[in-house]
Amino acid sequence: MQRSCLSRGGRALSLALTLSLGLAGCKEEEDGGGSLASPSRDAGAGMTEAPGLWLEAGDAEDPAVFLARVTGSDPGRVAASFPAVAARYRESPRMIANRVVQVWHEAPRTDLPSLLLRLAAGAGEKDRRASIGPLVQRYRVLRDRGLPHEEALTEALEHLRR
Repeated sequence: MQRSCLSRGGRALSLALTLSLGLAGCKEEEDGGGSLASPSRDAGAGMTEAPGLWLEAGDAEDPAVFLARVTGSDPGRVAASFPAVAARYRESPRMIANRVVQVWHEAPRTDLPSLLLRLAAGAGEKDRRASIGPLVQRYRVLRDRGLPHEEALTEALEHLRR
């Protein structure tokens, strides 16, 4: 019985940590003042330990170029697909790119332009701009629970549309 409680407590702690890391990276440059948290500087952030895997607020690199560079995808295809995603989510293009990289790193064999188009189409109603942060957060929690990439992405997108 005690083991079960610890297991639940561990899951709750894991979820709280995941949520806090996700929210820390969401602060936009237009919030004004303060330092921006980035996984490249946060301990335990996982996939963004190496420099250049997180697009910082002051970086001059175009978000689509950043995505192509980090994922090794064709820059022309990414540049053609990225505007559809940027138009469907309310975060800045920089934060959208960072969140897309987080999803892509969970399944790096995924074709990035196809993932971008799926994220754009899955955002729901065209007149309502969704937030990509909670979508990626839900996706990562589902992946942590053992769901494969496709199932986790489908469920996260369905939840976003509710």
